[in-house]
Amino acid sequence: MNAGACDRFFEYQAAWGREAREFVYRHTEIFRARNILELGCGTGVITRDIVERTMGNVYAVDINRDFLAIAEERCRGKNVKFICMDAHALEFEDHFFDAVYFANFLMWVQNPDRVFSEIARVLADHGFVGILSEPDYGGRIDYPCTAVREKVIADLRSRGANPYMGRRIRELCVTHGLDVNLQCLQGVFAPEKIAECYGYEELFVSLDEETRRCIETAIKSGTAFLSMPIIYGYAWVKKC
Repeated sequence: MNAGACDRFFEYQAAWGREAREFVYRHTEIFRARNILELGCGTGVITRDIVERTMGNVYAVDINRDFLAIAEERCRGKNVKFICMDAHALEFEDHFFDAVYFANFLMWVQNPDRVFSEIARVLADHGFVGILSEPDYGGRIDYPCTAVREKVIADLRSRGANPYMGRRIRELCVTHGLDVNLQCLQGVFAPEKIAECYGYEELFVSLDEETRRCIETAIKSGTAFLSMPIIYGYAWVKKC
């Protein structure tokens, strides 16, 4: 997908994660934070959330310059600095941030352990990590046919993503000296909304005719079922 198409998907994706984000914002005291970092900000859909909820300084980083161009336009006039930067090697001083946020991000990084090491380094001793959403496609349920689920997982892997990243969040936090409180939003999609999910149109046409007919019939009759687990929560530095 090009940057414009990705932006439209990010908007759609953010819509059904709003409840989880509000929970995280409350528990990470975003309104008190002086310096805030957003990792993998993409086109600024979540950045817009963050800047509206704090008077602090917001730094939003991504490695995709096309995404950042859209983000800068979306948040024009807001107190946020967009930076093209690799999350594996953050160019910030130690313990600088009161809060570090990310959404739908870790599954796309090459080395999540290295990224978490950087998060722990730049996080202040009193700071919070806000896991706004991280999907786990391995827990996805498709009914009556699982073919699209398997196609999505294979497609994500081919693009360098880890479809099972959600279940690793606790491990990453604990390994890098953080306590963590995790929740799970088990999103259930209305049948007519299923076609809006990640990669649906592109992957659907690759299925055999019988499978496509089965899925189309289930969607039209209202009997199709799709559930997707989204991991969210917050972490903080362990106290000795």
